[in-house]
Amino acid sequence: MVEAPLSLSCLLLEDEGSDESLIQTYLTEMCSFCITLTRESGPEQFLQQLYSQTWDLILLNAQESTHDLMTLIPMIKEDKEQGPLIVLMETDAPEQSRVFLAAGVDDFLSKEGLSSALCERVIRYNLKHFHQHQRIRYLNDELEQRVEVRTAELTLLNFALQESEHRAKLLKEIAMTVHDSTSE
Repeated sequence: MVEAPLSLSCLLLEDEGSDESLIQTYLTEMCSFCITLTRESGPEQFLQQLYSQTWDLILLNAQESTHDLMTLIPMIKEDKEQGPLIVLMETDAPEQSRVFLAAGVDDFLSKEGLSSALCERVIRYNLKHFHQHQRIRYLNDELEQRVEVRTAELTLLNFALQESEHRAKLLKEIAMTVHDSTSE
């Protein structure tokens, strides 16, 4: 049985139409995914689209001003529900890729030697990693909630125990007083 392709919403920051058609071609040739691509040409419009919904995948063209990209990356990564962030670079430039990775992007693709198979593999890997990270974050949040509940329960039990010990001490003092007064 053949599995239906996974539908993904993708936001692309791209100012040149020729690269958009190339990227669109590679994305539509992928067998595992059916991608709906939304392209924005400027940072302001891109941010409006970014905040308008949760995106499964975000692509940034490194031809944009590096300053604009470095400003956008933390804004994108701030929303933990947004999908993986991948930068599309003109060439395989190790120094530039390290800068982008240090800034928080999930991965990068060089347009040099780009193919639909490579796009598909990188996207599949990043989606899998993203979903695993989401699951870990969900489990961590759930664990923190359980710890908070248990801590509150233990605090109440501790308070009740202290009250019980205080009552026992008072009863012991009363018993000692009564015992002392009856033995005289």
